[in-house]
Amino acid sequence: MKLTIRPGSGSSLETDRGSHRFTYAVQGMPDEQEARLINHGTERKPRWHFARRLKLDSEIMESLIS
Repeated sequence: MKLTIRPGSGSSLETDRGSHRFTYAVQGMPDEQEARLINHGTERKPRWHFARRLKLDSEIMESLIS
């Protein structure tokens, strides 16, 4: 499995010092999973973590609500 950062994905934070990324979406995960790189630190002292979870199935959610 080859994991890469999905181009143009993730979130940024705008500060008086400019734009700083704090998440990146990861591509290459199995279809039922998604992952992100998340900065739990600051823009000057980043602490990057890898977070992975199962994707929600919209059909299952509809069955639970109805």
